[in-house]
Amino acid sequence: MTKNKRNSKTTDLTMPPREGLIPGTWKLVDPSRLGGVVDRPRAPERWTPRHVGNRLIEAHRTLRRLPLKIRPAPVKTAWPVFEQEPVDSDEDEHVKVDATAAEIELMEDAIGWPMRFLPAVFASAGDVNRWASQLKVEEFEKVEDGHHSVPWHELRAIADGLNRAGEAVR
Repeated sequence: MTKNKRNSKTTDLTMPPREGLIPGTWKLVDPSRLGGVVDRPRAPERWTPRHVGNRLIEAHRTLRRLPLKIRPAPVKTAWPVFEQEPVDSDEDEHVKVDATAAEIELMEDAIGWPMRFLPAVFASAGDVNRWASQLKVEEFEKVEDGHHSVPWHELRAIADGLNRAGEAVR
């Protein structure tokens, strides 16, 4: 038996806290250090219009965080370089990428769903992407199911298409 200095409780560190764990040193992690990981809603078992909407909104959020080239590359010549006007900081081409590889992968999957599953009505695919690009997930979570500001019919069609295709819910 050893005495744990933090909690002043006597614990047996040679025995795991429950059956099946590997013996050794262990400690419990304070749940407040886990951030939003524990509190995040679990993904549904099947695609739902709300989950599709969340994924589309997050895809557009990730897209906004990627560096985009806003000017053509300079022409390379043998002429000397002349001083140019300074570039605004908003137009800097060497922007650090904020998105992770996993976020970019999820974005690439979701961003094409409207074109993939709503091909009969091209305008609605653009409308869904425009809607997703103008909203935050936090705002969408507050909207009630069936509210007229959300393209529920299109989100349902995408969810149905993903379910028919057997796409894993992520």
